[in-house]
Amino acid sequence: MDCSRIIRPRGRRRRGSLYVMVLSTSILVMTIGLSALIAIRVERRESETTANVAQARFAAQSIVEVALTRMGNNPNWRTTYTHKVWTGKETYGDADVMFLLFDQVDVDLANDPTHAVRVFGKATVGKTVRVYSVLVDASSTQGTNLLKNADMESGTTAWTTAAVPGGGLLTSVKDITRTGPAIVLSSGRPTFLSGVGQDITASVTNGATYYTEVWVQSKVDDNLIGVVMVLDTSFGPQSVNFDVAHWGQDWYKVSGTLTPSWTGTLKAAYWHVAIKNGISDFGIDDALLTEGSGPGAVELTPVPGTWRREPAM
Repeated sequence: MDCSRIIRPRGRRRRGSLYVMVLSTSILVMTIGLSALIAIRVERRESETTANVAQARFAAQSIVEVALTRMGNNPNWRTTYTHKVWTGKETYGDADVMFLLFDQVDVDLANDPTHAVRVFGKATVGKTVRVYSVLVDASSTQGTNLLKNADMESGTTAWTTAAVPGGGLLTSVKDITRTGPAIVLSSGRPTFLSGVGQDITASVTNGATYYTEVWVQSKVDDNLIGVVMVLDTSFGPQSVNFDVAHWGQDWYKVSGTLTPSWTGTLKAAYWHVAIKNGISDFGIDDALLTEGSGPGAVELTPVPGTWRREPAM
């Protein structure tokens, strides 16, 4: 027997291999665990992002609908809101929302009631922002207008001074317009009651209430603008009117209600406007006379096919 041969124990080699195997397995398990944890976090973030996108999309479209409702219930929405200016932020659930109105023709919502308007709605949920818009045709937001050539675009057609005898001169003027290419100017007025009007005999009903509005521009600062229904009946002349005071030479919208009533037979009826504290010239534009006590609530319907997503703004 060769005693010089060294016999090494096999136990240490086995224990070392087992240690390496356990360590490798632990690292593998830890790696799998971390990967699963990361995957869960990524999935959770993706899920939250998907939820935020859905919520922001729904909220942006909803605030557009809210804007349409508010516009429909507010006859003065064109002056309440300003072109291309976001409203104040509101919070619905997790979404911060606001809306703006964009005049499709120019930068002024109030200068023409026939201009189409695009309504934008924006919603922010976390870091997600969504903007949607829709086009609204706002040209038919009033009741039937009983006045002809109410926008004055056909010159002096249908307009008259006949409500007051010797009522002066009417001309179509194009250099001081409020909207469109022309207005009707009343000049050479012999009395403070002289002005401009229109024959409404065929449209007026005894005892009915009428809402009316008209834009007026005077050549002097101090104005008392009168809107009147002049009635010629078999019992003699009768009238119903309202007056509005205004300071300045800028365009001014006069509005109110008239409820004509008479006895006997109605021979003729006129809707008439005058400046009652002088005989200065004045112009009128965009007149309205409609049955009812006011312009009332209107339903603004989106134009089909105009809903679209917009870039964040």
